[in-house]
Amino acid sequence: MPKKVVQLETARRSDRLFYVWFDGEYQAIDVTGKSKTDAIALLPSPTPNFVQQVARNKDDAIAIVKDTQAQDLLASPV
Repeated sequence: MPKKVVQLETARRSDRLFYVWFDGEYQAIDVTGKSKTDAIALLPSPTPNFVQQVARNKDDAIAIVKDTQAQDLLASPV
């Protein structure tokens, strides 16, 4: 009878929550674990349009948002 090999990962989450916005170039900040009010307070003033994106790191978050072609949405005023 063959033995099965089971590989377990740690329970630690590697994904983080980022707010990504565009003001001439893409920028992102890690807001993992912060309340929505605290996270929005970290954005520049006046508050830009932003996208909440889950990713492993800042560069991945920006790449995902770029892939969704959100530049027009983020650059336009609300």
